[in-house]
Amino acid sequence: MTHQLPQLLPHCSYSHFCKSCRDREGGRVFRKGVLERQGVECDVDFDCPKKKPWSKRYHNIIPAPGDTAHYLANATLIGPTFKRILKWTGSTCKCEKRRKEWNEIGWRGLLKALFKR
Repeated sequence: MTHQLPQLLPHCSYSHFCKSCRDREGGRVFRKGVLERQGVECDVDFDCPKKKPWSKRYHNIIPAPGDTAHYLANATLIGPTFKRILKWTGSTCKCEKRRKEWNEIGWRGLLKALFKR
């Protein structure tokens, strides 16, 4: 498999997903999903088309759902209300486990799961 993308992915256009993508270990699930959705044959650890190095320091404009839930649940003012909402959705697992699961399925998968109830 090649480490070079044969085309620029839509996700790369605005640098919204650099944090998810350029984290070599943590971003493999994200990169694999993007490649599958776009029908691109390439190694999961592909080189960045914008020449960005592997790093965990990039800022996502759109944070992952698990990270957002973690932030809201620990917020001073809305934390208690948000925790009640999480309970309503049936989310009773540990915070880090939920955070990891939600980050893997992304916003679209999370919304589909929540509105099936």
